[in-house]
Amino acid sequence: MKLSTFLICLACLLAGTWAALPHPEPITNSSKIQITFGVILPKTLLITVARSYFKTLTESVEAFTLNRHVKYHFKDFYEISSPSGTSMSLNPSPTEILNVLCNKVVKRNVITILYFTNSKIFGSNAASVQYLLQLTAYLGIPVISWNADNIGVEQRVSESRILQLAPSMEHQAAAMLSILRRYSWHQFSIVTTLIGGHDHFIRAVRDLVLESTEFMFNILGVFVLKGNTKHELRGELEHMKRSDTRVILLYATKEEGIDIMSVATELGMTGKNYMWIASQSVAGSGTVHFAPDQFPMGMLAIHFNASTNVLENEMERAITIFFHGLELYVKNRRNHNQTLSHNLHCSGLGDTRWNHGDTFFRYLQRVNIETRKGQSDIQFNTDGTLKHVHLDVLNLNSRNVWERIANMCVCVCADDRY
Repeated sequence: MKLSTFLICLACLLAGTWAALPHPEPITNSSKIQITFGVILPKTLLITVARSYFKTLTESVEAFTLNRHVKYHFKDFYEISSPSGTSMSLNPSPTEILNVLCNKVVKRNVITILYFTNSKIFGSNAASVQYLLQLTAYLGIPVISWNADNIGVEQRVSESRILQLAPSMEHQAAAMLSILRRYSWHQFSIVTTLIGGHDHFIRAVRDLVLESTEFMFNILGVFVLKGNTKHELRGELEHMKRSDTRVILLYATKEEGIDIMSVATELGMTGKNYMWIASQSVAGSGTVHFAPDQFPMGMLAIHFNASTNVLENEMERAITIFFHGLELYVKNRRNHNQTLSHNLHCSGLGDTRWNHGDTFFRYLQRVNIETRKGQSDIQFNTDGTLKHVHLDVLNLNSRNVWERIANMCVCVCADDRY
């Protein structure tokens, strides 16, 4: 910010009041700093879907920039340019990722990236997602993400500045343990494959078990299945059958779940004396109806919808978080002599990292947004995950159809652990 502009702001700080505190006089349009945010959407061949994405994007931005009924103070300092929107394939190459970041995002003075994916195959694009998030962490640009097909990836990225809107691994683990409490099932085992995030799932369950003092759990065993054939899986599951395990928490892909449940049925481990509780990745991410024939009747699953319609709702939420975080940033007088702009360049001519991005990320992380009735308020833990989410509990009925039997609000307040 120019010195003359700062002096004007300082004079007005001493003269006016702004929510019981002094605040600077609005800056003329010619002096306002232009900022924007970038949006990375999943590539689609359907023109109607693409149009719907950008319609949601435009309307969500205009709800803040053109709103005449609510006084937003960020308008006194910043002019929001049209968001830099682009699409990217669900499993992009490193070259495509670099092209999107360098040519569509960084050069537009983007101060936050909104990143959305909706792959139907859980974990199929984990490597590319992790690479993209590592690059954003290196650049220092905050990210607000909805990548339900790769939850937990962002927490493996060093120095990440990512807010994750999808339910976390901890949320799913907490929902599973809530079911166990409901039916007074104290003993259980964990079964996973080598699916990305399996170690994260195991750790999340163990941490929550340690935190549970009123209801005591006993983990009988943790079985990480490594077999690629039914014969190999049979040997591994026979080892579990010899234990006292009757309740199993399953974390795998849908395809892996088919093989596991097929072998478990052959071994007599899916009858009335066994209860399998599966993760979202096993049930599927969209609007779930029919289950594979190999899944046994009575099986339970944790689920949240990650269809295209839900993705558009998450776009609206992400934009709301951006503007609320920007408003918090502007309301802090200590930031009036700081500018939300950077000189990042992939060519090496400018800065290689936006250090002030860390500061802006903290304001995004501090938002506390009340939502409509029936929805969870938006608050984040220090690790960037949501505190409150809604999850469905599905039951596989006799017609082999997933049936929703409950909707629970799950709270995982990671900040309270430390």
